[in-house]
Amino acid sequence: PGSFSYIQRNLDPLVFKMAAVPVDPSTFIIACCGISLAWAAIQFSIISQTKLGSTNGYEEERASLKGKHSSRKEMELLREVYEAISAGAEAFLRAEYSYCAVFVVIFSVIIYMLISWSQDTTIGFLTALSFVLGAITSIASGYIGMRVAVYSNVRTTINAQKPGYMPCFNTAFRAGSVMGFALSGLGILVLYVTLLVFSQYFEQDNWILMMECVSGYGLGGSSIALFGRVGG
Repeated sequence: PGSFSYIQRNLDPLVFKMAAVPVDPSTFIIACCGISLAWAAIQFSIISQTKLGSTNGYEEERASLKGKHSSRKEMELLREVYEAISAGAEAFLRAEYSYCAVFVVIFSVIIYMLISWSQDTTIGFLTALSFVLGAITSIASGYIGMRVAVYSNVRTTINAQKPGYMPCFNTAFRAGSVMGFALSGLGILVLYVTLLVFSQYFEQDNWILMMECVSGYGLGGSSIALFGRVGG
């Protein structure tokens, strides 16, 4: 009880000060999403500084121990494996998302027909639209995640040739942060913009129905995520 009262005494002035500062929710949310995407771009830029065929001087050190021909051959093999994996990942994504596109079209029509039959055509259209937006966001997130993973794995391998574990660990950690911040920022941004647009069609006392329409966003995202999980 004593600790709680201490926290409450110190928290109340803080809450009062925060409430006194006029902050537009839209500005705050969009700014947070922008910061998230910008941070992801910065981390990706740092990862891209590791060039294929370069270990920032350590390749020469390894070559002196194993022979220049052996070191050069290893780097050529690494590039060959990377290009094969990259081409395979690209082909897989194109094939998978072509099936996903057919699914999204068919299922959005089904959603529109069922919701329009039980509610009205406007509600059916908005629900189907939010479903399509969620699916597109999930597709974009999956594509970004796969490309960043393939792009970063080879650079993690290159940095693993350097002394210590920090260079390769930082590369892998930054790759994870790129995916985490980029996908979170993108998902929240699209969802919030969808809410802003949909709020123009609903009165404030009818926002429960609006949120039912927006629930299609989550259905679209999770449906594509299911394809990605089952497809590997």
